[in-house]
Amino acid sequence: IQKIPKPVQNNHKLILIAVPLVTVIITYFLVSSMPDQYVSQTRMATGIVDNTDQMTGSRLVLQDMKADQEFDNVIQMMLLKKMVNQVSYKLIIHDLTSDTAFRKKSALVKELNAAAVAHAVNTYQRKYAKMEDLSLWNNDEKGLHKVLESMKYDYNSLIKNLRIYRVGKSDFITVEFESENPVLSAFVANTLTREFIAYYTNLVQASHARSMIYLARMLK
Repeated sequence: IQKIPKPVQNNHKLILIAVPLVTVIITYFLVSSMPDQYVSQTRMATGIVDNTDQMTGSRLVLQDMKADQEFDNVIQMMLLKKMVNQVSYKLIIHDLTSDTAFRKKSALVKELNAAAVAHAVNTYQRKYAKMEDLSLWNNDEKGLHKVLESMKYDYNSLIKNLRIYRVGKSDFITVEFESENPVLSAFVANTLTREFIAYYTNLVQASHARSMIYLARMLK
């Protein structure tokens, strides 16, 4: 058996030690240079899942399929542009009117004078109250949309860091948002949840009201 010379053995040991060490050092510097990211979650019970303990066989399967479809509908509704827009308006109004803004002012926001800020806030509040989108055909509203984009509060920017999903087969839906500011992350997750609950409650109440009117007419 031919023995490996000691210098060669030592070289192998140095390589085995050096490679992981260099990898760890490089990883450390790459990670340390990355900005801190914070994830906030809210969770809400939907009331979609009924008591299925007494269901068996095909009936239980149909119930599960129906529940899955309803959860998908709720999640897609929460991701609607009109819902996320409500969060956008809340964010920009907060940053334009508060001394503790979630993000530093963009170059575009810094260019706004007091009158322009007042006009922007008024328009955002009006759009929020009516659940309306900013019209890109209108030069003034197009400019206000660019302000949202400059702060990364527009729909496309928010949706990139937003996740909404059902928790397993439970009755809960989780809303999750990630950003560089923990308060911002919590604000987005909480605001979207509150806005959806208010919107969905109004839809249900309006549907019940229409049903009552229809039944009253039929009875008459």
